[in-house]
Amino acid sequence: MNNTNGMFFYLEVPEKGFDRNYILKFIIISKLQAMITTTTLSIRDAIVAANKNFMQTFAQGDAASLANLYTQDAQIFPTHSDLIGTRQGIKEFWSAIFRLNISQATLETQEVESHGNTAIEVGKYLLSDRNGQMVDKGKYIVVWKQENGQWRLHRDMWNSSLPV
Repeated sequence: MNNTNGMFFYLEVPEKGFDRNYILKFIIISKLQAMITTTTLSIRDAIVAANKNFMQTFAQGDAASLANLYTQDAQIFPTHSDLIGTRQGIKEFWSAIFRLNISQATLETQEVESHGNTAIEVGKYLLSDRNGQMVDKGKYIVVWKQENGQWRLHRDMWNSSLPV
């Protein structure tokens, strides 16, 4: 049975037929679950930090630096557009966005699921112009990939929540 806050467990172990391996297995499984949770949280923190860097770079209007936040073989899937699959194409896409006077991107991570050297992020975005007026809002999914020890956008797909 557990205590009121669910943090500690008390195991009743019979004197006869006591299986010491059961306790050992319980401890190992508990430790593994804690390690997985810690790893997922640290990857989430890394993704949130990478998004912060993305937002700051976006605010500077630097399309080349923004494109460099993506993997070498990245692809983006913008709303109402074809797939763009080169860093040069990604740079040109963001340059076009900046020419529309869109100057601020706000990203809000909803969930992160890790898979080795990749992670999947689901979130919401908000785009604003130089006057702070909302231009677009929607949702996104990013497949992140660790490249040279750094989390980079590998597949970036978003679509608007605004009516057409």
